[in-house]
Amino acid sequence: MILTHTELSDVLGQALPGANTADLDLVARATLAAHQHGQGWAGLSLLGRELAGTRRLPGEPSGTGGLPRGSGEGVPGPLCLASGVRHVAELTTEFGIAAIGLPAVTGTGRLAGYAAGLARCGLVGIVLAQSTPAVAPWKGDGAAIGTNPFCLAAPHTDGLLVIDTATSELTKAALTRHRADRTPLPDGTALDATGQPTTDAEAATALSARGLIRSLAGLAIEVVAGALLGVQDTPGRGLLVLGLDPQAVGTDLTSQVSAIVARWRGAGGHLPGAVQQLPTEAPVSEAEWTLFLNQVGVSR
Repeated sequence: MILTHTELSDVLGQALPGANTADLDLVARATLAAHQHGQGWAGLSLLGRELAGTRRLPGEPSGTGGLPRGSGEGVPGPLCLASGVRHVAELTTEFGIAAIGLPAVTGTGRLAGYAAGLARCGLVGIVLAQSTPAVAPWKGDGAAIGTNPFCLAAPHTDGLLVIDTATSELTKAALTRHRADRTPLPDGTALDATGQPTTDAEAATALSARGLIRSLAGLAIEVVAGALLGVQDTPGRGLLVLGLDPQAVGTDLTSQVSAIVARWRGAGGHLPGAVQQLPTEAPVSEAEWTLFLNQVGVSR
């Protein structure tokens, strides 16, 4: 079946009465983007699990100055992140640059759709996510940092440039799927309790870093999205959402990014974000949709 973002938004509105409609729209589009990219585990499956628990609505950010703070406690992860994106977009338009810290956030799925939500407003959008230790340092032998994904999005003439990457060779969700399916892990993706490479999903105690640069990037994200928000050794994830308005510095961002994109493509590079990040519809299975409706307690 083809699920539209309008249909999904309507269901979310029934499951989350009083929620901001722009937040629900972004959650719906980001969820459909996961299915469009063949990552259904980060789509309706994750959203259904998040809505099956506590359904608090996001509160207004607290604090003053350039880094207000929200809270993900009791709030479905995707809704918390969408609310943070909305606040950053509003503040960035006013001040030229803005960020929000979101501690104690649960599962959000792919960050790409949410950073794309900022880029759709003509901004540079950056989302950093810190999580509990699961990844070994480059050439290390035990878990020290989270998978700590990083996402940057910016507009260009043909769409959006979206760079969404994590620090590990394998995601935690993929590890969970291998364990459930009892299938071996790809070589070089995990370590066992002795610090040795393993393909046994049950024996894996740490994921392998994806090279030195990403390992160090993960360490930096641990500081900016973790230590800065005071979320070390606490439940949930720390997220930092940042917006940059090119009008504040008098830049035609779209044309500048378009020139970069042209050079990249001209040199044979794959363009991240070439597949639409904020779709209006996506294919999902009847089984996925039925399960989701049951999880959120909404009838057709």
